[in-house]
Amino acid sequence: MSIIIKKKEKQLAPEGMHPAHLIRVIDIGTQNGKYGKNRQIILSFELSGCLTVFKDENGPEPFVLSNTYNQRLGKGASLVRDLTPWIGSGFTKKASVDIGSLLGKACLANVVHETKDDGETCAKIISLAHVPRGMAVPGQVLPSLEYSIEDGFNEVFEQLPKWIRDKIEASDEIGGKRPSAAEIPERNVRQATANAQEPKPHPPVGINEPSSDDLDSRLEAEVAEANDEPEW
Repeated sequence: MSIIIKKKEKQLAPEGMHPAHLIRVIDIGTQNGKYGKNRQIILSFELSGCLTVFKDENGPEPFVLSNTYNQRLGKGASLVRDLTPWIGSGFTKKASVDIGSLLGKACLANVVHETKDDGETCAKIISLAHVPRGMAVPGQVLPSLEYSIEDGFNEVFEQLPKWIRDKIEASDEIGGKRPSAAEIPERNVRQATANAQEPKPHPPVGINEPSSDDLDSRLEAEVAEANDEPEW
């Protein structure tokens, strides 16, 4: 008798325009890319009205899709291209932008399915848009998370999906130097003391500068495609 093992079918967010909320703004530090090293940021959006069951014990949960951007506000930057239809172009005139202030803000996310060279098909957000006046938008389901690479291995870091934690640990700033279990309590005390003495604002994106296991399972449908772009 033959023994047949089938590959688990990946659940994909449906194609089309979806009401969404920005739920994670994650500074992953300096990463190697097609055009060299760049400070990067991950923006994660939940499709608040598009729910499915990833794990029976959790019930229906929203799909979450993520895009990775170089932290640049110059002409041709992918971050500017995607944010402008959503929040307008005024932010490009500023010397720095508080991306964290957009957490929880609603938008419309245009989702498509894309097949990679290895044959895997994934869902990705190709554009964002503002919500038309009078349009009802489902409420945000998942909590908002914001992280700066300077925060190190804090509580927010531990709440991030593994693929994002791996990127942070591979950054030039962290360099894979994760503390041992014995070092974590002492490190947390030092960090809490430093934060109390000098509160930090949301990490800005500057014009000249080169977001548990259950969570990992729920976010298997996420896309983290780096939008590499040349220097401008």
